[in-house]
Amino acid sequence: MIGSDEHQLKVLLLSTSFPLTPNSSSGLFVKYLHQALGQKCCLQTLVPDDCFTDSSELPPSVSVFRYAPKSWQRLAHLPGGIPSQLKTNRWAFFLIPIFLLSYALSTFVLARKVDLIHANWAVSGFIAGLLKPFGSFKLVTTLRGEDVKDNLGFSNKFFLKRALVKSDAVVLVSQDMKGLLETMFPQFSHKYHVIHNGVSSEFHVTRTSSISTQEAVVKIAFVGSLIERKNVGMLLRALSMVNSSSVRCELSIIGEGEASEALKILGETLELSGQLCFLGALNHESLVDVLAKSDIYISASVHEGRPNSVLEAMAAGCCLVLSDINGHRELVGLSEGGRLFDVLDDESLAFEISELLNNPQRIKDYGRRSKEYLNKENLTWGACASRYVELYLRLMIKGP
Repeated sequence: MIGSDEHQLKVLLLSTSFPLTPNSSSGLFVKYLHQALGQKCCLQTLVPDDCFTDSSELPPSVSVFRYAPKSWQRLAHLPGGIPSQLKTNRWAFFLIPIFLLSYALSTFVLARKVDLIHANWAVSGFIAGLLKPFGSFKLVTTLRGEDVKDNLGFSNKFFLKRALVKSDAVVLVSQDMKGLLETMFPQFSHKYHVIHNGVSSEFHVTRTSSISTQEAVVKIAFVGSLIERKNVGMLLRALSMVNSSSVRCELSIIGEGEASEALKILGETLELSGQLCFLGALNHESLVDVLAKSDIYISASVHEGRPNSVLEAMAAGCCLVLSDINGHRELVGLSEGGRLFDVLDDESLAFEISELLNNPQRIKDYGRRSKEYLNKENLTWGACASRYVELYLRLMIKGP
């Protein structure tokens, strides 16, 4: 049993997504959490290997598990993660049993040395839960966007249910997600906690954009995987309908994914070439720079938990234009930092963009409120990690 000093607490962090290279965007927020927790407890993180990283170059606090020949290990770290790979590559299904077995064995080896396992996503909670009869560790599972939604498939619902059964505490990243999970599985409500993700301090930048003149260009940004649920096609169609008599706009799309080429073709078809820039995946510094120069941040996603890309845009002082879904609705409502639109209606988004372009002062006001909300709520990774450690220690005090 551990003592009162939190630095003696030995924690194993599990995740299926984590950036193994400096320029990778795979689960970047998990890396931020890893770094913050590492300052507060004795932490080891376990993640899947990929097809190109030399694992010997990783820090000692990060371990990887192999599940296939090196060149085949493409399940976890590409845009959209495992769900996207299963949709686009049928052969990927054959790797799933080996992936889960290797994940479980590697977790078993490391679990013998820890007081607590913190699993990210339901599948990681499922894996750790299988091992509970063989260890004395506590289990905390953090559920994220793809874990909790109305139309879960059979396998996802199975992993979720088993993770809920075996976890000592279940963390949701938004109140909306907690409410939905309480509706789906009310019998586990006593385990549910809300801990919001943080935002890296680098995103709290001094803004470099200016939309004070009639000749100015309003810069719009989108950040995310170019996959179906991000609904970027709707954003392009809406942009082609925008009608503004005062200023013009330019859209930067940051990210990669299975829909990348189709979106570029759609942009050409809609004659948006002069307004559209596909930047691909950017390193951290470049992403911060783009957001610092952006006036509006748009997300047309059909489903989200509490998206970190939106939080980062808020920290940079961007005006929000977001689809009216759980996660988005919560952020706009709390911050009063933007507008919501009907996710099924292209014209609804076009109207909101046009209204802002014709009223530039509103863009500034919404952006200011977004930034003020982030500062007031102290949404930093350090604060996030502190809340997790408080939860860990409460669970350890309870005992078996």
